[in-house]
This record gives sequence, C-alpha cells and structure tokens, in this order.
Amino acid sequence: MSRMALSNPPAEAAEPGRIKLLIIEDDNVHRMIIRRFAVALGFDVAEASSYERAITLFDEGQFDCITLDLSIESHTGIEVLRYLWGIGRKIPVLIISGADQTKRAETALYAESMKFDILHVVRKPLDLKALQEALRQLKAFIELSAGASL
Repeated sequence: MSRMALSNPPAEAAEPGRIKLLIIEDDNVHRMIIRRFAVALGFDVAEASSYERAITLFDEGQFDCITLDLSIESHTGIEVLRYLWGIGRKIPVLIISGADQTKRAETALYAESMKFDILHVVRKPLDLKALQEALRQLKAFIELSAGASL
C-alpha cells in the first residue's frame, strides 16, 4: 500500500445532521489525535494531509468547519484560506499549529479580514484539554449558528 493511500483516506459519507469537519494536517500523529477527539464529540470527519488533497475534498463536497495547520508541506494555511475565500466558502476555522506566535496571530488577522470566523488557535505540541475544549466550542458555535439561521 502506498504512503499516499495511508495518509489520505477517502472521504466518508457524512451522517445527516452531523457537523462535517475537515482536518487539514500533514502530521499523521496530530491528524489521528484531532480525529479521535472530533469523532468522540460527534463530528463527521474527513482528512487532508496536503494542500492538494484539501482542495480536492473542498471541490467534492461541503464542510461545516475545518481545523487548519499553518504549514502543510510546501503550502501555508493562508493559501487554504485564500482558496476558500475565492470559491465563496467562509466557514469556521480552528487553527492548530506549531508556528510561532507572530505567524499564528498574522494568519488569524488575515483570516478575519476575509470574514472567516477564527474560533481558536491551539498550539503544538498539543495540549489535549485545550484541543478538546476548542473542538467543543467549535461544535457549539456551529450548532448555535445553524439554529440562528432557521
């Protein structure tokens, strides 16, 4: 089996009514940890280990939110946000990154200038309690937003 097959499982069909989360993370261990916490909280999860895979998944379907690493192989989180902005998808974002504080803050400000909701910035190495709380708040934000739009 190829490395690509291991790092990019096919997108699964989401269950109706569940929040669809795309994890964009090139590190296998971090992606697995985020996935486990998100699934435990009731998210339907798809994964992208590269910028190209993320773009393919965005083109194939809709996501309610994303977790975003700011350094994805040779690409940046800003490139992902520019792509989403260009196709008119402004979805809530949870930044999870080992980038320095300045880069995290600059990306968050850039994203907010494009009208993305940046709900949290979680630093790596991952603090599991902070990750769990950030995912809970992301879910609550989306549920509240969905209720407000009814």
